[in-house]
Amino acid sequence: MTDILPPKSDEVFKMLFGDAQDTEILIAFLKAVLPLPDDDYDDITIMNPFLPGEVLGDKIGILDLRVKTKTGKQIDVEIQVVNHIAFKARILYYLTRLFTSQIAEGEDYRVLKPTIGVVITDFVCIADSADYHNVYRFCDLATRSVFSDVLSLHTLELPKVAENDEHTELWAWLEFLKAQNEEDLSMLIKEHPTLQPAARKLTRLSADEEARILYEAREKARRDELMWRNEATEKGLAEGLAEGLAKGRAEGRAEGRAEGRDEALLGVARNFLKLGRPVEEIMLATGLSR
Repeated sequence: MTDILPPKSDEVFKMLFGDAQDTEILIAFLKAVLPLPDDDYDDITIMNPFLPGEVLGDKIGILDLRVKTKTGKQIDVEIQVVNHIAFKARILYYLTRLFTSQIAEGEDYRVLKPTIGVVITDFVCIADSADYHNVYRFCDLATRSVFSDVLSLHTLELPKVAENDEHTELWAWLEFLKAQNEEDLSMLIKEHPTLQPAARKLTRLSADEEARILYEAREKARRDELMWRNEATEKGLAEGLAEGLAKGRAEGRAEGRAEGRDEALLGVARNFLKLGRPVEEIMLATGLSR
């Protein structure tokens, strides 16, 4: 079996779908996910097209894909392989920022266009749903009446996609993202010929030395970041707990134990700050105030 670059890796995903000169693959994927009118896809603009330098220059950044349709709708697409503590909070934060960034001071709110998030995960994100595709909007919990459709979020969870599911176009695209070799691609194309352009492009990228170097550089950066994060967490906990326990023993009071826990969390927070993590993410991870 011939191995291929994993399309579910964020940098490979953006190489495939983020080409501003060739939006055919991106449009086919979006049509399988989003029930938008066809004329929305007549003029697709990739607002942050793939640039090779971003992989090497931004080692821990998120390689999302931001798209504007002919009617002005904004779509933010990203794929996540590893779950993070503040994953859901970050998704909502960036989606709302993308929505509000459309309006300048003094402008009418009517300039705001619908903003759609499409998040693909290689882990279970929605534990209380067996469906691999879930759609979220502002709605009443009792009546399901939608307050507004200007903000919506689509979650696509790869681990939930199964062979015995209905073989829809969306199912085929998610199976494509899970593909590990050319044989997997061949089987999908036989049943869903519309995936052929994407399969051809992935095969070309897999044989391209520069593309493989970019992929490997990104993977190395990801592993390094994980190592630094683990080391910072362990060091912060060890130093904080040691200091806190010493205070607790010396004072012999419940306040001392509480201070020990606070010092442990502060130790973790300090090390995360050294790594340049966002303050909001650190607050969520530790429960500390700003």
